[in-house]
Amino acid sequence: MDVKPSTAKKLTSRLSYAFGAFGHDMFYNTLSVYFIMFVTAHLFDKSAGGENAKMIGYITAIIFILRFVELAIDPFIGNTIDNTNSRWGAF
Repeated sequence: MDVKPSTAKKLTSRLSYAFGAFGHDMFYNTLSVYFIMFVTAHLFDKSAGGENAKMIGYITAIIFILRFVELAIDPFIGNTIDNTNSRWGAF
């Protein structure tokens, strides 16, 4: 028994996914920009020049490594989401 979703339900599902993705990306970008501004402006003492450069290097390395970990894990998360069937739809 193959039941096809109605056009309105399909449109609602796609719009919900699009707005959810937009909201997620907007939140992530805001948080990323604020984090870098906070780290560079408020976290370090202005008088310790060499130590500040080293700490910014550490933070940059951590963010760089986390981005690659995210790059490796993202296909698995996407596959899990694609294979999820719930009462709210595939998305």
